[in-house]
Amino acid sequence: VTNSFNIRSTGGFYIVTGINPANGAILNGATLASGSGTWCNYSDRNAKANCRPVNPRAVLDQVAALPIATAICLKGGYPLIYPRKDAKDYGTRAAIEGESIPGEKVVVVDDLATTGGSVLEAIQKLNAARLVVKDVAVLVDRQSGAREVLEKAGFRLHAVLTLVEMLAHWEGTGKVEQEKIEATRQFLARK
Repeated sequence: VTNSFNIRSTGGFYIVTGINPANGAILNGATLASGSGTWCNYSDRNAKANCRPVNPRAVLDQVAALPIATAICLKGGYPLIYPRKDAKDYGTRAAIEGESIPGEKVVVVDDLATTGGSVLEAIQKLNAARLVVKDVAVLVDRQSGAREVLEKAGFRLHAVLTLVEMLAHWEGTGKVEQEKIEATRQFLARK
């Protein structure tokens, strides 16, 4: 076949990209096991320096909106950029990942809107890169002040769902205890 690279390796295929010079042990690489169609990456955790335990929930909280924005951009054919919570101290050291042109209009996409604080932080980073933000789209508006804060700052909040709408749905399906629904409604009424 034209422009192809063919390998017959019924015993598996191994690519080694790192070896411990002291004992010759494989540190990094990838394998395609015999009879498998899936590549596996491997690395020696013990060979890595300065590793510390990570709270998976804390990591997810920082990137929850990224898969949502990625899906929107893939479906719509839009480019994706995102502001980092903290600029990396290695590589490009970018505060914003992705390519953008000063003056471009961008929409901030997030999973939740609560107080609006984290959204305003993201907007400040995008504005610092001379990008124009007018709209914020979220899956859920928790109705805890974000809409008012963003409107006061000159931004429009668009939500797929509000917490009140979700409560009505759960009440109708009986999937959430009525006491919890009422407690949440009372909490929202105090705002």
